[in-house]
Amino acid sequence: AQAAPAPPKRLIIFYTPNGKVMNRWGATGGEHNFVLKDSLAPLERHRDDLIIMDGIDMVSCQRGPGSGHPIGMAHLLTGTAAQAASDNTSFANGNNEPMGYAGGISIDQHIANHIGQDTPFKSLEFGVINTVSQVATRLNYTGAGAPLPPESNPHQMFERLFGGSQLSDAGLTALQRKRRSVIDFAMSDYNRIIPRLNPSDRQKLEAHLEHLRSIESALDVAGTCEGPDIGPAVNLNRSENIPAIGRAQMDMLVAALRCDLTRVTTLQWICPAKEMVFNFLGHTEAQHPLSHRHLTDTAAQDQLAQIDHFFNQQLAYLIDSLKAVPEGDGTLFDNTVILVCSEVSHGRIHSKQNMPFLLAGSAGGSFRTGRYLSGLGGVPHNNLMVSLMNGMGIAGDTFGDPEICTGPLDNLM
Repeated sequence: AQAAPAPPKRLIIFYTPNGKVMNRWGATGGEHNFVLKDSLAPLERHRDDLIIMDGIDMVSCQRGPGSGHPIGMAHLLTGTAAQAASDNTSFANGNNEPMGYAGGISIDQHIANHIGQDTPFKSLEFGVINTVSQVATRLNYTGAGAPLPPESNPHQMFERLFGGSQLSDAGLTALQRKRRSVIDFAMSDYNRIIPRLNPSDRQKLEAHLEHLRSIESALDVAGTCEGPDIGPAVNLNRSENIPAIGRAQMDMLVAALRCDLTRVTTLQWICPAKEMVFNFLGHTEAQHPLSHRHLTDTAAQDQLAQIDHFFNQQLAYLIDSLKAVPEGDGTLFDNTVILVCSEVSHGRIHSKQNMPFLLAGSAGGSFRTGRYLSGLGGVPHNNLMVSLMNGMGIAGDTFGDPEICTGPLDNLM
């Protein structure tokens, strides 16, 4: 018997803002016998599914306009210099240095252009309290100067993916449109050739169309893919709702992958430099000003570490949810890779060195997980992007600025 085809690979970008408390984030020890630091403790049960990396720098940020958080956002997934400022795109950061949007396509969209043709959505961008449109709030780019905004309203995303009426094309859900396209395509061919058929051939074709209708009917009954329960609508700009909004978005992200509505997703938690107080953690000061406190301010560092811990709890929940979905001989997670990232490493100085990159998942065995890769020696993050696209089955040895990129990251795949 012919072997079943391998399940498709999926990519998730998991972004959190304002860097990390770097002396509490990451790991210590050897490549295989490493120990997770405090902030990553929620991921302990997924330790064998992680690749933790030290020594990756965003070298591309040394080129082009901008600084601080905005340049980090523009370079994070593109690895190329931002555009010059214009009246429509300029954003003056804390150093009063204007800049435009990113100067190239982001890695998620590059991958989506190759693997997103067979799904209703080439990619999906989920947001959590991210409604302001400017350079510093955009991660995903379809090309130079072409940002792709996230959807930060879970209920609007639900309607886009799973809601709507079945009475019109505009109201069909993505999955229904995907199924309906089969019969629509057949009917288009039928209408084109029917005048030229003799009665015998016409009868055969009508029998074939009836067979297609029976398949479509069976898919609608047995293959229905319903959306998750995302709870009631909440205020999308209040920080106490961050956990509820994030949980709803993660549940829909997993459902979208499970239903094969898309294979490329981004989850963007908030945006950098937003004065957002994590009051549900008992905080009274926003994360951004806390991130600019000196390392000797232990109270501020403790609160920032609590925020890092919270985000890793959410990441652990996302991994748990992916592992709960059977697929082939394994789970949905087995065929997924998650890139965890932030636009800076140390928030106080907006450092772009030793970036807090982490991979979770092997993308169907492409990446060798359960490892801590230390001392990478300032390798450009463009190289990680090349490895990511290679792991997703896309050939190539460069991404972003070709004068910076030196090929795939060694020892990753």
